[in-house]
Amino acid sequence: MRSNLGEQRKRIEMRELMILKDIYGLSMQAIMVRAKDLDIISEQGYRNFWRVLNSKGWKHSEPAIQEYQPEQPKKMQQLVYRALAEQLITRSRVNELIGEYRIPEDMA
Repeated sequence: MRSNLGEQRKRIEMRELMILKDIYGLSMQAIMVRAKDLDIISEQGYRNFWRVLNSKGWKHSEPAIQEYQPEQPKKMQQLVYRALAEQLITRSRVNELIGEYRIPEDMA
């Protein structure tokens, strides 16, 4: 998990969690609980995740990236969303880097 999330984070972008969900076959909730257990995510980031999850109604039914899509490299996408979550790049830069890979804005 640390190899994908890093040593310490203030927040994790929802899109990044969706990619990790697809990679690991775990729920976004399970990934965040594990990130919290490993002290990767801050307490504030952890609380914000649950607030967003509840506000979007995803606590009992998380969204999936796709119903079916041929295998595609995901590491670049995950790293780009990680950089976005850590405010190292802007949303416009995300579109420049992986513009063909879109997740609806309401998942932000």
